[in-house]
Amino acid sequence: MASSAAEIRERGTTITTLDRVGRRSGTGKSRMFHHFPEDREQLLLAVAEHEAARVFDDQEPYLSHLTSRAAPPVAPGILNVFLPEGKAILTSDHSVPKGK
Repeated sequence: MASSAAEIRERGTTITTLDRVGRRSGTGKSRMFHHFPEDREQLLLAVAEHEAARVFDDQEPYLSHLTSRAAPPVAPGILNVFLPEGKAILTSDHSVPKGK
C-alpha cells in the first residue's frame, strides 16, 4: 500500500496505473490483478481508505475521549488531502462512480 500511496502522491490519480504501482513495488502484474481484480479505481479507493485510516490512527489520542460518533458533514475537497483528484473518485455517499 505504501508504494501505491507514494505513486499517487507523486503522479496523481490520473496517471497512476496498476502497472506503474506494480513496477514501483516490484509486484508482478498478475499479483496486482489478484488484489485489485476490478480495476484501477479499486486500487485508488483502497489507498484512500488506507490513508484515511492512518489519519484516524494518528488522531486517536485526541478522539478517544469523545462520547459520540456524530460528526459534521465532510468539508468539500477533504479527499484531496489524500488524492489530488479525490473528488472524482468518491461520490458524496462514498461509493465509486460508475464509468470513472
